[in-house]
Amino acid sequence: MSTTYLPRYLARLGFAGPPRPTLDALADLQRRHLLTFPFENLCLHLPELRAPIRLDHDALVTKIVDGAPGRGGYCFELNTLFARLLVDLGFRMTTGAARVLSHLQPVGADPDRLVLQPLTHMILFVDLDDARYLVDVGFGPRCPMAPIALQHLATVADAAPVLHRLRRGDAGRRAIVLPGEGWYVQVGLPPAPWEDQYFFTEARYFAADYDVLNYYTSTSPDVFSTQCPLWCKPLREGGRIELWGSRFRRYAADETVVDEAKIEGLDALRSVLRDRCGVRVP
Repeated sequence: MSTTYLPRYLARLGFAGPPRPTLDALADLQRRHLLTFPFENLCLHLPELRAPIRLDHDALVTKIVDGAPGRGGYCFELNTLFARLLVDLGFRMTTGAARVLSHLQPVGADPDRLVLQPLTHMILFVDLDDARYLVDVGFGPRCPMAPIALQHLATVADAAPVLHRLRRGDAGRRAIVLPGEGWYVQVGLPPAPWEDQYFFTEARYFAADYDVLNYYTSTSPDVFSTQCPLWCKPLREGGRIELWGSRFRRYAADETVVDEAKIEGLDALRSVLRDRCGVRVP
């Protein structure tokens, strides 16, 4: 497979040359990627950008690596592209899929039994020195910013004061949602309790699987990505920008809101993207 895209990709991430496949390099690549390419779905909501979401390598390089400032993609795009980068840099890895657990609705009157969610998120597994790590560059405003070892309660302080950890276990009373045993990704902001973000097993998935999952996630009216525009990115100085539907917010490192705006209509969306997110919209 051609690696002619590598110099341009690494330059966007701020690397002068290819890093060696080590844990430190993996963590650096993940953090730089999240700080460079936003999680966004603008091609599903802005008429001038409207286009089917494609996962072939050339399309991803054109859209994200060589694209206009402020453009990125959503999980299937960002993690597919990052996976190819890791393979071409010599990392040993496989890919998986997860069920998003945020904002789930209960079944009937039992708050612990939640509506079954499809597999709408792509994740990566990287094997280094006899250990396996979860790696993700496509989970929006609260994406883990460092590799997490697949160990029960392994925790990373990747964007202080926000923490991420893995919890191993079965579904318990949530069996209607999550049959069997697997891993929960949790986010924490002490002293608040841990919040489940998504659930996964270590089952391996392939490009053909993501073609199906991507088509559903980018076309079904029942999925959040088709219901509202999103543009989210962590900031180098700490904090993050989060455009979600009709609301824009900029958070400082201590999670206080330092800027916000109400978005009503496409013209307001274009204005916020241009003036507050640095997105060049045609």
